[in-house]
Amino acid sequence: MSEAKTTKLTLTLVDRGGSSKFLGNGTIDASGLIEVTAPAPGQEAFVESIASELNARADVVLKRPPPAAEGAERFGVSKVRVRRHAPEFLAGLIEYTQRLYGVTLAFDLDAVRPAQRRRAMQIEQEDYGDAEPDEELESASQVPPVGLDEL
Repeated sequence: MSEAKTTKLTLTLVDRGGSSKFLGNGTIDASGLIEVTAPAPGQEAFVESIASELNARADVVLKRPPPAAEGAERFGVSKVRVRRHAPEFLAGLIEYTQRLYGVTLAFDLDAVRPAQRRRAMQIEQEDYGDAEPDEELESASQVPPVGLDEL
């Protein structure tokens, strides 16, 4: 069975009160690039602008509780940058889009994850050139997460 390179995507605006409004349909690929294929009437410009802005990003910044440390602010926020080629990027893109735009990206994350994992490994190999792979990390499921940088 071949793996999907893209999967269907639904964009929905969700306001603070919990009401939702359909914005359109499209596709998303393993690197998180969005193509809007059927915007809702009257939402074309809004949906296209969101897709363009998200597609142009090399990373997303997620908010997390601060690391537990002596003297850390109790209610502080830590920011974590997730690069586009990182295995966590698609999940981070969903969270980032919801927080920043109030838009939910609904798609089958598992349909594009295997291709995303291969792309992350390809980029890692490009970064290290002729370096020999670590024998202990033979399968993609054993590769530690890449792309998380504390800000």
